[in-house]
Amino acid sequence: MTKVLVTGANGFLGKKVCKLLISKGYEVIGTYRSSHPQNDEFKLIHWIKIQDLQPKEVWIEALKNCDIVIHTAGRVHQMNSNKNSDNLFFNDNTNGTDALICEILQNNSSIKQFIFISTLLVYGRYQTMPLNKNKECNPDTIYGKSKLAAENIIQKRFKNSSISWTILRPAVMYNESDSENTGNIASIVNYIKKGIPLPIKNLKNKRSFLSVNRMAEFIHFSILNENAKNKIFNVSDPEPISTEQFVLFFGKLINKKPKLVWVPFFMQYILAILGDIIQLFRIRVPWNTAVLTKISSNFWTESDSFQKISKGE
Repeated sequence: MTKVLVTGANGFLGKKVCKLLISKGYEVIGTYRSSHPQNDEFKLIHWIKIQDLQPKEVWIEALKNCDIVIHTAGRVHQMNSNKNSDNLFFNDNTNGTDALICEILQNNSSIKQFIFISTLLVYGRYQTMPLNKNKECNPDTIYGKSKLAAENIIQKRFKNSSISWTILRPAVMYNESDSENTGNIASIVNYIKKGIPLPIKNLKNKRSFLSVNRMAEFIHFSILNENAKNKIFNVSDPEPISTEQFVLFFGKLINKKPKLVWVPFFMQYILAILGDIIQLFRIRVPWNTAVLTKISSNFWTESDSFQKISKGE
């Protein structure tokens, strides 16, 4: 039986990956930071607590006799950036990945493949669209920078080893089950449920999104796949959609019609600037220039597919 280590197994993506692998007959080791699911569907996972990702020694037990490592653990959400929070991103996403790889290379000859979950944000948000693997990476967020640094470490460390690597760069992930979403997607669902007006009517931008179930399937398809060996893939749903279409999609899922309103862009921009000013006084607001950029800008990719991998493209 193939033994797989899933780091961050109690996370949004990690739980989906673990459930899928168990259903496919894999033996799964899952790491968590503070707590893990107790329900029956997760009882077949061998859980190991790892609070600090950086010391390479913490990975010894989790890696024992493993064949595959799927590294989903890391720091994702970034609210207000400052020097301390920036350090946390590099500590977890970059240094933590490096520590794990060092332990693998020094003491774990059984490992055959290292699958790393990165992000489309390694490209930066101000590229010409669509994003593809020929675009130069120029991240403009700490999250994107920390993930790109980890990608570079992976390719450098495994260059002269027998272990293959696969890097997946997913779009913003969502779950069709509204109660399981996190971050910005959870906020959108909450606004729909509360009937809060959203100023996105007639917004015709293009953004890539990704079902977390599709992402889990993509990871499973990549395991020990020769056509995924030492390659990078952009992963998203087949077609990009507008923010308006995405909100309407979730409205149908929860059977509640979203309240969409049209607001001239110059008014949205003025309100966003006011939000930025208010935030200077450490007051959190739901609307600022960062939110406006996420909602109204284009950010989409040419997605790789199972078919492309099968053909070795």
